[in-house]
Amino acid sequence: MKQSALKRKSPMKTRPKRKPVSDVRWRSEPYLAWVRSLPCAFCGMGPSDAHHVIGLGWGLSGMGLKAPCSFSMPLCRCHHRAVHDEPNLQTAQPQWLRWTLAKGLVEFGGDTREELRKAMAFIDERESV
Repeated sequence: MKQSALKRKSPMKTRPKRKPVSDVRWRSEPYLAWVRSLPCAFCGMGPSDAHHVIGLGWGLSGMGLKAPCSFSMPLCRCHHRAVHDEPNLQTAQPQWLRWTLAKGLVEFGGDTREELRKAMAFIDERESV
């Protein structure tokens, strides 16, 4: 038995194409490399990972989004994992961020310094509420 090709009576509807998501969050590999060169903000040991802030309800991260690089801090692997696993440790992140940003403001100039200033002002604003 011979099969015939099926033919559509009406044209197939196409879905509207999604617009590509543009992430305008500040990214800087040199800054992250510098953060990784610092000792852990929790215990002072190294080597460190560059941990991006999570879980504070500041709208910086969530569902597939990573906070800007200016909101990263050095944490050794053990404490990096602990911050992800234990929400009570997440409350110390603003203090660790301030420590990291203060060091970064001394180390960097130009656009990087401006992003670090913005991050510090953002933290001050959020913490004053």
